[in-house]
Amino acid sequence: EKLVPAAGGGYEFFGVSGSFVLIMEDADGARGVLEGAGGRGRLSGGLAKITITVPGGHTHSDIVSYVAELLHGGGIELVNAFFGHDAVTVILDERDAARAYDLLRSQS
Repeated sequence: EKLVPAAGGGYEFFGVSGSFVLIMEDADGARGVLEGAGGRGRLSGGLAKITITVPGGHTHSDIVSYVAELLHGGGIELVNAFFGHDAVTVILDERDAARAYDLLRSQS
């Protein structure tokens, strides 16, 4: 509750095994969240996210497996992946983002 006002708008929140991941584009907002949490946590920069809508008839794990294999074949490694209700968000190095996006778009 206290972290959300510090985050402002434009964030994604994922709960993971006893902790959480907050994905934000605004570095100052992210620092504010960390300060609001008493300095616990860590800030990672140089990352990019791509959100993939999961089409009907497919499972999240099918999509992540396919995306990971496709990107790996293109020399791009995932840093992490998070599952939403109807989408999968993949995190990768910022330097690979444009190439990953192009590769994924070419398969849609």
